Amino acid sequence: MKNVKIIQDILDLIKWIKDSNLSGIDGKAIAMIAEMVFYCGEELKGLLEMQISDLQLNQAGIPLRYTVNGSNPRPVPTQVRQSLADYLKYRSNQAGVSGPSAPLFPYEQRKLNRYMEKLTSKYRDVVQAGTNASDVKSFHGVRKAGIKNLYKELRDSNVSEEQSIEKTAKLFGITQRSVEDQLNDTIQPSGKFRSIGAR
Repeated sequence: MKNVKIIQDILDLIKWIKDSNLSGIDGKAIAMIAEMVFYCGEELKGLLEMQISDLQLNQAGIPLRYTVNGSNPRPVPTQVRQSLADYLKYRSNQAGVSGPSAPLFPYEQRKLNRYMEKLTSKYRDVVQAGTNASDVKSFHGVRKAGIKNLYKELRDSNVSEEQSIEKTAKLFGITQRSVEDQLNDTIQPSGKFRSIGAR
């Protein structure tokens, strides 16, 4: 149950960032990046290299697939499609956007990490106690929660433990051992987690 609460708190954090209006910080862009980190498993560096043309849209303007660094097209998770469509409209209306070759997220990685730290600090001040997102200060922390979220969704769908780890590793582009390491702190204490190497 603790892991479920952490995941919901992070989703609440992303929504708060999207609606925030801190001076000089584009909350909509940072929230969109956080959603893609959480649901798509992408790392910040790859997202910052994306162009608007890397999104494949349907006739309604909803992104269905995307590419990162010339990769094979990847499906946009259903949870992200409408948010990404809304962000694309927002981004296209910004000054200086020259067309499909414009960056999807026109920000420097170091600056975004600094903004994320500032936003999460402000969020902790506003929400105070009672949120498990208080320890999330970076996009890396959001991605870690995304790994746990996907694994939980697969297990709740009666996918085996081994297949859930394998599928999670494939989506997030990491090794199965890395997935195990991320899950370790919430699953091993319950006695339900065993490393694949121990089987």
